[in-house]
Amino acid sequence: MSGVYAGTDPVTGRTHYLRETVPAGPTALVEAGAVCRRLLARVWERRQPRTDVTVTELVDRHLALLHATETTRRSHRRMAAKHIPPCSDGCR
Repeated sequence: MSGVYAGTDPVTGRTHYLRETVPAGPTALVEAGAVCRRLLARVWERRQPRTDVTVTELVDRHLALLHATETTRRSHRRMAAKHIPPCSDGCR
């Protein structure tokens, strides 16, 4: 597996790596080098995701930090529950 450090996740504070598995074989070393160069290019060009949290986690964090009345907070939770479908297939 090839992996490249891509910084710290701004939401969770965890380190973030871009990874790709290279299958074993006679050309694995050459392929791993190409994969590393491609992943590094994504980091340098800032084309990698900055975070891997779900929309639900972001909404929960937003509501926890929101300066509003409890009525507004409940209303926002209801709207999120109604309009953001749950992730049923392990969406990470």
